[in-house]
Amino acid sequence: MILNIDIGYEQILNFIRQLSFPDKKKLFLELHKEVEISKKQDKPVSSLQKLLLQGPTWTEQEYKNFLKTRDQLNQFGVNDNN
Repeated sequence: MILNIDIGYEQILNFIRQLSFPDKKKLFLELHKEVEISKKQDKPVSSLQKLLLQGPTWTEQEYKNFLKTRDQLNQFGVNDNN
């Protein structure tokens, strides 16, 4: 069952004005989320962003190995300078 109601902008504002402060705050936050989502969808993606998004990625294990190796190299470099 679908119910369509034709409500004007002024009527919506009047309904909002009748809300309690906590309900207005909830409504504001919800609308803010909607606006942010719309902004992200409207923003064009540059060729650099496309390239980066399509680029290779590391698995979790590969990243952990990188961090371990980096730490080992850093320790070697620090010990070498002493």
